[in-house]
Amino acid sequence: MAATQSFQAVESRVLDAAPEGAVRGGSYAQRFLYCHHGYDVRKPRSLLTHALKSGSGTAGAVAVTAEREVSLAERARQAAAEAKQNADSGEGCVDLGYPRNLLELYNVGKMLGKGGNGVVNLVHHKVTGETFACKTLPKKIQEEAGRVSEQKVQRHLEAVKSEIEVMRRLRGTLNVAYLEQVFEDEDNVHIIMEHCRGGELLHTIGQKNYSEQTVASIMRAVLRTLAQCHSHHILHLDVKPGNFMLLDESDTAPLKAIDFGLSRPFDPKDVPLSDVGLEGTPWYMAPEMLRSEVTPACDVWAAGVMVYQLLTGYFPFDDKKNPMRPSVNAIWKSILVDKLNFKKPVWDDISDDAKDFVKQLLSKDPKDRPTAKEALKHPWLSGGSVEDRFSPKAKGLKSEVVQRIQRYGQSSVVKRTLLDSLVSEMLESNTEEVHKMCPPSPGVVTTPDCNEALRSLKQHLELAGEGQPVDYATMERLLVTLGYRLHPEEVEHLMETMDVGRHGRVAISQFLASQMDWPAVQKYHKDCFQSAARRAFNNMDVDGDGVVSSDELCNVLRNRLPADEVAPAMEEAMREVETCGCATGSGKVDFQGFMSLLKCGSQDSLMDLSMYDEKLSSCGSSASLDGLLAELERSIREGTLHNSDEWKELERTVKDRNLHNTAEWKELERSVKGASALSHLFGPSASSGSQAVY
Repeated sequence: MAATQSFQAVESRVLDAAPEGAVRGGSYAQRFLYCHHGYDVRKPRSLLTHALKSGSGTAGAVAVTAEREVSLAERARQAAAEAKQNADSGEGCVDLGYPRNLLELYNVGKMLGKGGNGVVNLVHHKVTGETFACKTLPKKIQEEAGRVSEQKVQRHLEAVKSEIEVMRRLRGTLNVAYLEQVFEDEDNVHIIMEHCRGGELLHTIGQKNYSEQTVASIMRAVLRTLAQCHSHHILHLDVKPGNFMLLDESDTAPLKAIDFGLSRPFDPKDVPLSDVGLEGTPWYMAPEMLRSEVTPACDVWAAGVMVYQLLTGYFPFDDKKNPMRPSVNAIWKSILVDKLNFKKPVWDDISDDAKDFVKQLLSKDPKDRPTAKEALKHPWLSGGSVEDRFSPKAKGLKSEVVQRIQRYGQSSVVKRTLLDSLVSEMLESNTEEVHKMCPPSPGVVTTPDCNEALRSLKQHLELAGEGQPVDYATMERLLVTLGYRLHPEEVEHLMETMDVGRHGRVAISQFLASQMDWPAVQKYHKDCFQSAARRAFNNMDVDGDGVVSSDELCNVLRNRLPADEVAPAMEEAMREVETCGCATGSGKVDFQGFMSLLKCGSQDSLMDLSMYDEKLSSCGSSASLDGLLAELERSIREGTLHNSDEWKELERTVKDRNLHNTAEWKELERSVKGASALSHLFGPSASSGSQAVY
């Protein structure tokens, strides 16, 4: 029974872990309670202070007085007694460990949609007024036949947790609707995510005239999502237009993947999978999926069906005898037997490159299909995204900043925290020695001393923040100056990828960590890297015993992350330690294991920047951008920016591109023409003296 299991879970996690007196060090229960609830089980009657973070990133402290504080063991007994009572009465409550204060932080608004097992509502943050989409999924599934088996209930709960974990893993990319928070109550799980106001892809574009170039733009975003999923060893299994939405109603709105309800992790050595079943939409199922041979190639097939549908308005395989009331068996038979026919009239005005692209993705043999990453290199997709249409031919770090931040976001929160610490340590190293070992290719970015573009960006940020962390608005202005076109939500998500603690400011070390090619850093600056890693390790090893315990790692995370992010980050860290085999026999991590943890999960398959949106605007990253930025910096210092030749050149370019009426340009124009110091363009007043606390 679920209730009995819930009671046993409470006993094992709490009671057994926290008897009166000594507590077993390093146990899972101790980590769970200390990380997730803030209870120090070694001091059960101590005065507890909780850092409570709201959705807006503000933090407060709640002090619990000693008189009101009950010992942890007593709390555990109470919780266990309640769970046992529920078990005896058959009213078991499933607790997945998510916060239960949704209604304290958000007002629930109108319903946006309903389907499958869940419902989506608009929610408004009570403090910031921001709007999000809230996907509500029941913990218990209902069937007409009556009682649902315990095994099916557990599968459903695992699917819900898997969907949330997939969205956490993909948080760093701009191709996926951003996961904001997760809550639960007695009956449901509530997933707060980015609100895509532009509507479902198929419905929206069906109301407009669109071209092959538009479809290419859409498919580039879809395949980027799939390439990232597959690199993380995740199968999507439900690729279709209905699972992609536009961020807003503009013609250049970014496309976001919104639904990962059928997704599941996989181990490459176990594919093809034979236990997936025939869930999903029949028209998008690959031939081998019908034979219970599921691989990442099934997602690529579904993408092929999607592009066929967007180009022609029809499915490639369907019930041809009764298309208005199709039979599932007839659809599946068509998938297995019928061949593609490009001689139909609907293909007359479609390019040969588009036909070749469709043909490759819909190859019946999965071995003949390109991977999602390979499909991104097809000629038909060249310049297919809104951003890519305006991108220059020349490449360099300054045209890759946003892509590099997204790539950085594919690393775990723990790894990003460690890399930030490493950069701080490396900046104190002997720069002359570092420069001697710089990589031969200028396209490989290691340290600011080895890359002129990175050094220039570092100097900009140091000047803007006077050596202190800079706020999000300052970073946004820098990205605009570099030529990036981003929606406000996307700027915030990129900043939070670097600012893992959500302090509202980005430290220089965090930005640098996001831009570096870390495998190259380890290769070309091995001694410097190892020395910095040793100092970072020693800082974590508080008791100096030569190993980092789970408590010490948890302390680092508690000092760096919002309260509601600590437990998921800790669980992710434990998985990484297990995957990499970094732990000693006692479950702790020594320095050698620490180095393995830094190297493990580099995931070469995620390093390719073409998998991430560039987001460059029409006047971004031109061949003369380096010189333009240098002159802009000089003009800003002298307070003559609005009269400079460089500014006038930028004005002409904007007008030539018909961008002079955009809100972004007008805002920048007002800032520049009223500026007399750097702070007017690159940040808040230097006299504010505010800085993030780390």
